[in-house]
Amino acid sequence: MLSAINSQGRKICLLNHCSHEISLLKKLEWFCPACHSPLILKNGSIKQAHFAHISSDICEAYSENESEAHLTLKYQLAKWFQEQQNDCQIEYYLPALKQIPDLLINHRLAIEIQCSPLSIERFNARTINYLSHGYQVIWLLGEKIRIKSKLTRLQFAMCSFSVHSGVFLWQIDQKALVLIEMLHISLNRSIYFQKQAFNFFQGLIMDHFRLPYQFHSNRLLITLNQTKNKQVVCRGLYYANPQWLSLQALCYQNGLVLQNLTDDFYNPGIFPLFYQPIRFRIEIRRFLKKFRTFSELVMNFTDEFQTPIQINHQLFISALVAFELQCLMRQKILIINKNKFKVINNLNLQISTFEIQSPLQINQWLSKKVRDGERNEERKIIDS
Repeated sequence: MLSAINSQGRKICLLNHCSHEISLLKKLEWFCPACHSPLILKNGSIKQAHFAHISSDICEAYSENESEAHLTLKYQLAKWFQEQQNDCQIEYYLPALKQIPDLLINHRLAIEIQCSPLSIERFNARTINYLSHGYQVIWLLGEKIRIKSKLTRLQFAMCSFSVHSGVFLWQIDQKALVLIEMLHISLNRSIYFQKQAFNFFQGLIMDHFRLPYQFHSNRLLITLNQTKNKQVVCRGLYYANPQWLSLQALCYQNGLVLQNLTDDFYNPGIFPLFYQPIRFRIEIRRFLKKFRTFSELVMNFTDEFQTPIQINHQLFISALVAFELQCLMRQKILIINKNKFKVINNLNLQISTFEIQSPLQINQWLSKKVRDGERNEERKIIDS
């Protein structure tokens, strides 16, 4: 920890003191801002100067044994925020929450740097605590737990969502903030995403954090392999995988054959981390034949799947439905007449590649449905 209070309750942060001043501070008594137990100021030659609890008792607010990487990243981000006139408070204790974010920006935005594994239960509890008290929170994945070949449960839980970036999350290394956006998983569980890096002290840091909620150029081009997709399906059916057997039954009920579905059913879509695209596309075509309104269509899928706690569930479903409708219109399977949908045929066009783009390219009527919810999410970050 980089902050402590003295016997008079005055708080100091080691980032604001030079090495000589820190050596003098070692002679004084210091206490934890949260539990008020005694602290010791450590100022060795290897690890950055920091405070630590003298007692081995666990402090509810602070986690001990911060790594050198964690302390350094906290220092770098704080300096970046402060240099750009942001109100940045380091390790500010929030009594109502009994939590201490790594950084608190402009009184309402908590920044949490996670450099080591964390239980889902602990992550959910901390995040819900922030949100329920009116704080926004951004989690940054450190290098040791960054995305690799598979998406872990913790990474999945840390995902956020916006219309412009799709499913996204943030990573951080010793040189840059990294935005991982347009995240999706293929049928064989491979991960695809687009990555943007923002070097420390280059550009406005708050603008970087707002980027996912603003229009920007991004797209992910994925080559579809129809043969490979069919192999995944056939293998699942051969081994009686419940997921594929359930899909096979759904196809049969709708006059389709699972093994013969065309590429438009396998297109990865723009947000397919939390739902099964094939099932969704079968069901959306079935609902469309009933000439339902957009709101009714969204309502049908509200309880179909769950999303991480940081994601506005209703906004996610609205954007998902809007994007899938856009795809159907491009394939000339669907037309819109007087704000109602109509399926005109089922061409099942063969597609060799599929370009994932922002749903804001959808027509004005559909995109407004999505933007209204998106604007509220963006406002929270902009106001911070």
